[in-house]
Amino acid sequence: MKGIDNVMNLGEMLNQIARRYPDAPGFIRGGREYTWKEISMRVDSVAAALRDRGIGKGDKLLVHSRNNLPLFESAWVAFRLGAVWVPTNVRITPVEAAYLGSSSGAVAMLYDEGLEHYVDAVREASPSLQTVIAIGQPRSGELGYEQLLDEGRASYAAFRAAEVTYHDPLWFFYTSGTTGHPKAGVLTHGQMAFVITNHIADLMPGLNQHSRSLVLAPLSHGAGIHALVNVARGAACVLPASDKLDCDEAWRLVQEYRVDNLFTVPNRFWSVGPQLAMTLFDGGQRSAEVDRSEAAYDETVAKYRQTVLDGFREVENYLVQLKVYQDEAAVRQEALDAARDSLRLTENQYKAGLIAYIDVVVVQATALSNERSVLNILQSRLIASVQLIAALGGGWDGQLDVSDSK
Repeated sequence: MKGIDNVMNLGEMLNQIARRYPDAPGFIRGGREYTWKEISMRVDSVAAALRDRGIGKGDKLLVHSRNNLPLFESAWVAFRLGAVWVPTNVRITPVEAAYLGSSSGAVAMLYDEGLEHYVDAVREASPSLQTVIAIGQPRSGELGYEQLLDEGRASYAAFRAAEVTYHDPLWFFYTSGTTGHPKAGVLTHGQMAFVITNHIADLMPGLNQHSRSLVLAPLSHGAGIHALVNVARGAACVLPASDKLDCDEAWRLVQEYRVDNLFTVPNRFWSVGPQLAMTLFDGGQRSAEVDRSEAAYDETVAKYRQTVLDGFREVENYLVQLKVYQDEAAVRQEALDAARDSLRLTENQYKAGLIAYIDVVVVQATALSNERSVLNILQSRLIASVQLIAALGGGWDGQLDVSDSK
């Protein structure tokens, strides 16, 4: 893998956050908090068990479930296996689910309690389906999600994510199919790394491990992408206990967990603030404060964006300088080699009595000038390397390939 093709498996984000904030909550529902360390262990346990059963890179995992912890974890299971996550809208019909299973070529399916008839429909339409995993009680010939957790718990610590490239798919993002059958948008490891970076830099620069995100929309669609952004910064997802929207419960969760972002329709992120009680009529003071805060936020985002752009510009400039200096060093080294050969021949001619010593001095001066040129370009390359390291934030694993002058 070279260049832009060489990317990190997106599933590594979960493990990185688990190492940074092991005891911080990552998923909250019904008063139960799961830490990042616990979620990471559960994901790698299920992934290890599935890998032992032959499921791996490129395989499609169809998921038909309501919002819950296994649905959240199943995305990371698929990512770390190098498989493709194929979540469905839990409100579609069995016939529609069967089409998604067939068109995606799913070899495995995870389903929620009470949705067995969806599995039957997919089985009938898709001969490629081999493995069925039940979040609740499995039927004959099916696996239980808790069973996979138990199977993989002994080997999860040794599990390693699959190697991927920029263009390897990780998510089939199906449309609603308003113009016919649903169509899958193919999201890749490289694309989603860019999307997450863009969200953090442009939309949610203040997101951190203390943030809380209220999840009201299905994690199988846009809210799932929003959840990836929260994972990247260690922000916990807070889910209502009810499968249906309960406004009283939602606002209670906002107050209890100090929720500071949520994903809803239309696709906007709203700051809901730490307090729910407020004066209804205040002569426009609150709206003026909102306008002021929005202006300050826009200014902060603009400064951050400019800082990022300046950083990219500096890195690109120093990389170009290094390339130019590398090419110039090769030319000057050739000139130095030629000058040394000329000096050797001239010295032999002098020793043979064919020329005067003044001719040797002239050639020596030329060779010395070429040696100084080689050293000057080496100095320029080293300076550009230090500037590049500084522009990258002070850390760089690359090594400058500098040939020793002879």
